[in-house]
Amino acid sequence: MSVWPMLRGAGQGNGTRRTTSKVYMLKKITRCLIVAPLALGVTCALAAGQPGPACAAKQAEIESNIAAAQARGNAREVAGLQKALEANQRHCTDEGLAQEHAQRVEKAQKKVAEREAELAKAQSTNKQKKIDKAQQKLDRARADLDQARQRPLGG
Repeated sequence: MSVWPMLRGAGQGNGTRRTTSKVYMLKKITRCLIVAPLALGVTCALAAGQPGPACAAKQAEIESNIAAAQARGNAREVAGLQKALEANQRHCTDEGLAQEHAQRVEKAQKKVAEREAELAKAQSTNKQKKIDKAQQKLDRARADLDQARQRPLGG
């Protein structure tokens, strides 16, 4: 239903109950259309104002890296870290960091599985040099997996 037919009778002073109720409804609708987005905006702003603990830890890490880069006099590194800090402040969520952490661990687990398969293949050849090389790669992949598991969410 269009708003304009409601307004036609309003303000003409004919005093009919029908016109008054239409104006009243129009005022209610206008209030709802103004108040609802404002309330939503305030709620979102309050929710976005406080970073979660993982995001705060990552933010602190970036800030310490900025201080170290400034101490070394590395302006390019400082600029890059400041961009990273701004992106962290705008987009960081603890859920996102947890998801990234899970992906890093999963990737490291896949690498370990690949290295185990390579070791099994090398063992089937009975060539000690290949076996040793495959074992070293597997050891590195396992160390990377342990490091990925121990790394905090923000790291």
